[in-house]
Amino acid sequence: MATRLDDRMRAARTARLRQVVADAERLCREKGERLTPVRREVLRLLARSEEPLGAYALLAQLRRQRTGRVDAPTVYRALDFLLKLGLATRIESRSAWVLVDRSARSDASVFFLCNTCNTSVAIENLGVADLIADSARSLGFQVNRPVIECSGTCASCSTPPVTTPTGQERSP
Repeated sequence: MATRLDDRMRAARTARLRQVVADAERLCREKGERLTPVRREVLRLLARSEEPLGAYALLAQLRRQRTGRVDAPTVYRALDFLLKLGLATRIESRSAWVLVDRSARSDASVFFLCNTCNTSVAIENLGVADLIADSARSLGFQVNRPVIECSGTCASCSTPPVTTPTGQERSP
């Protein structure tokens, strides 16, 4: 049975998904681009996921949801489009993509990737972004896209399970 908390969390996710799509539609109008049905669905899949998604994982999900034929080049074109508009970014070490927080500076994102549960968290770190910009400037180097990824173990996966009085293990 769903609790009120579950219902509130589901409502918050639904509202976030609507906002992501509305923001993408607005951005497309401003730039004279089209958010096609496939692009929209790839965006939704990225927005729903807590972990980076590879192109073939996206393809499998699209094939389950759509009645028309979808192939890998179609997914890659949709991802390239979302990347170009700054709606998604590629996690280089995983050959996967995540939704971008458009309220943060894209050059200041640091991605923390859990090797155990595959979740990803992006934080904005202006100090790191400024350090990269200053270093590049001193070298006369033109940075196309700074990518900072940290692999490790998230707090949830690092916390040992709690043993109950009956000897069963459960997450804290």
